[in-house]
Amino acid sequence: MSDFSETHALKSRTEPSKRSGGTGPCCAVCAVVFACLWILTVVAGLTIYFFYLAPEKELQRTEHNKQKENVTWLLTELMSRLDEKEYVKQLAQNSLSRQLYSRVISVYSASLGVEGKVPKPVWDWIQEAAADITLDPETANPWLSLSKDKKRISMGKSYQTALSAGPKRFAILVCVLGREGFTSGRHYWEVEVGEKTAWDIGVAKESIERKNNSIISPNRGYWSIQLRKNNVYKALSSPSTVLPLSLKLQKVGVYVDYEDGLVSFFNVKERCHLYTFTANFNERLYPYFSPSTLDNGQNSAPLIISPVS
Repeated sequence: MSDFSETHALKSRTEPSKRSGGTGPCCAVCAVVFACLWILTVVAGLTIYFFYLAPEKELQRTEHNKQKENVTWLLTELMSRLDEKEYVKQLAQNSLSRQLYSRVISVYSASLGVEGKVPKPVWDWIQEAAADITLDPETANPWLSLSKDKKRISMGKSYQTALSAGPKRFAILVCVLGREGFTSGRHYWEVEVGEKTAWDIGVAKESIERKNNSIISPNRGYWSIQLRKNNVYKALSSPSTVLPLSLKLQKVGVYVDYEDGLVSFFNVKERCHLYTFTANFNERLYPYFSPSTLDNGQNSAPLIISPVS
């Protein structure tokens, strides 16, 4: 019995050490496997960065530099050609020149910022497309008040029930179209916005929804910019684009080139480009105006179609 007890006690003392010693190699193997996986992860991450992300960033930098070079070349080319007065006269009929202008405006504004200063010869050429725009009372929402000369529009204080609900009239949207529509050519006009706190200005196609509410966007046939409270300017693209303007707009220029599918907006006072929409027009376009609501009297000033100077 004594030998058996001693033998049993010996086994009892040695078995835990065997079990404990048995887990040591397993932990070591796990640690090695984990370390290998970690190293592989790091190597894979570095491989992705150096072979994919880094070249992509370098490509973006290269593309940006090329774009700046293109801007410089285009502006130099355009300026050299516009120096000749005779060429300026022919510019409106020259489709190649219109394409050059379009490229300058789009690349120039994208590369150098939203408020790109327009070269004086280009500005003169834009203003040569000045159009005599008047408001069409048959399209005006009954809340709106139009001046006798059809050049001013403001939000009225009462709903004009006597107005006929013709097919051209806006029933919900507080807006009005210009009387003059166009299906070709270049057209430019200027709108005084003054100290208004809200407005929409742009162009709209003839087939837009007039009796129900509608989102103002190119998808619905509108190409427009707007001001809302707190001096938030937006181009009503899809989705909308905030225009980070450094100065409050006093007068907005609208330029349309039907054939080239351009609707451009400008800060007239500073001669700065604000935003350009591009589209393929296939129906008649009309100037579009909305003075917005009165805002407790803070937005009672009119929108004014002013002569191009």
